[in-house]
Amino acid sequence: MTRDHPLSPKFAKRVKAMVATFEERGNPFMESSKDLIVLDNREVMGEDAVTNLQTIRAKGESQYDSYVS
Repeated sequence: MTRDHPLSPKFAKRVKAMVATFEERGNPFMESSKDLIVLDNREVMGEDAVTNLQTIRAKGESQYDSYVS
């Protein structure tokens, strides 16, 4: 059984703004580039930012292990 829930005006306004941004700038989830792109200004991030994102989990786990031991 499904029920329709009315959207709050604030939420509906944010959804409309997001859709308008996608229409204006393109859907960032359809991007075919392998570059890391900032969503709000389409700027391509540098290699340092990409490396940090790729290794952040391992760094965090290593720091946790060092702290707990």
